[in-house]
Amino acid sequence: MRSVLIIVMLILVFIPGTLFARDFLEFGIGVSGIYDSSSSDSIERFFEDMAIGGRWTVGLGVNARISVLDMSMLALPCMDTMVEDGVTLLSGAGLSIPVITDVVYLRFGAGIRTEFTFPEDSEATVRGKDGPQPVSQVDFSEIVSNSPVHIRFGLDFLFGPVTLGLLYLWESQATFGGFENPGSWATLLQPGEMDRFGVTLQLALF
Repeated sequence: MRSVLIIVMLILVFIPGTLFARDFLEFGIGVSGIYDSSSSDSIERFFEDMAIGGRWTVGLGVNARISVLDMSMLALPCMDTMVEDGVTLLSGAGLSIPVITDVVYLRFGAGIRTEFTFPEDSEATVRGKDGPQPVSQVDFSEIVSNSPVHIRFGLDFLFGPVTLGLLYLWESQATFGGFENPGSWATLLQPGEMDRFGVTLQLALF
């Protein structure tokens, strides 16, 4: 049974890569702007406030793609307005499917948001659903399991090695660690703290 699953996974990775053009492997770096919007904003206000610089958070990111499997990590100044010295990491994985081959691609997947703070007079902390904890007291698996899960959708426009993308992030109340509890899958449908749009500009290095 395990060998059958491995064969199916290899087919899903390798065959789309030959049909959907683009290089099989790709690694890129880029900048992203995340717009601090609210689902309660009217359409008119949503577009008007885009001109306000204070509602945008700009960060740097890296992206890797293997065939249709897309993985990314974006580092931003802390998205918690109550924290001055901090970094927000948005990491995730998903699929990149062609709408128009070599021109427009649809991206969808999931990821986690992890926030680090660096106080001047105390140890750095990492904040998950359980609240902030000293970095020295948590390991990598705990950070991943306690970070809130978000769903992401995107549309990428390719211009040679440059990709201009539109991104939507919707955070739920779920965490990977919470899925161990019965009925916890319902938290994927419950809105969390983040509901943001973004614009990305990426350069493929190879």
